[in-house]
Amino acid sequence: TILSLCLFGTYGDYSGHPLTRRNRIVFLTLSRFGWSIGLCAIIIDCFAGHGGIANRLLSQSCFYKLSKLTYGAYLWHSLVIFVNYLGREQPTHYTITNIFYNFICYTILSYILSFFTFLLFELPTIQLLEFCFKRSTKLH
Repeated sequence: TILSLCLFGTYGDYSGHPLTRRNRIVFLTLSRFGWSIGLCAIIIDCFAGHGGIANRLLSQSCFYKLSKLTYGAYLWHSLVIFVNYLGREQPTHYTITNIFYNFICYTILSYILSFFTFLLFELPTIQLLEFCFKRSTKLH
């Protein structure tokens, strides 16, 4: 319920029934905190074994593989957007198609850069640490 309120809380602004100033202030003040609480509730439910469909969906192997790249994509994402807007010669006219296209391109490019970062830096570091701290199997 909290996540739905955070996601659709401003629906009235877009359907011709704008929020009052007081409601807008309350929404903007509490929506990020509410979103965090909602995500925490999902995580706790999944950890406690009560996640149901959410737990089955989030436990898929594809998410485990993507989790290796997520932090790198987070680091690259702002730079990708910044470089794109820095290189523009004209102002951007926003349309739904343009926003969707940019979202897809930024996400794909961020994950590609994250993949190369993983291969060039993280994977060799992980292998080096495993080599250095590998326990001896010989009995003395």
